[in-house]
Amino acid sequence: MHSQNLPTRSPTANGATGAGSGLGEAGAKRLARAGAKLVVADRNLDRVERVAKEINGA
Repeated sequence: MHSQNLPTRSPTANGATGAGSGLGEAGAKRLARAGAKLVVADRNLDRVERVAKEINGA
């Protein structure tokens, strides 16, 4: 994923599926660092909540 393709500000939410681990987690974190508003999803609630907390700095 090239940085010029990442949104810097998004008026709408972006979805990141499989965000609880692996490539989904890495992609979600990269989008968040680029300033995207995210909705994260995963089959494992504990993992996706951990990632959401990390993204939100909690």
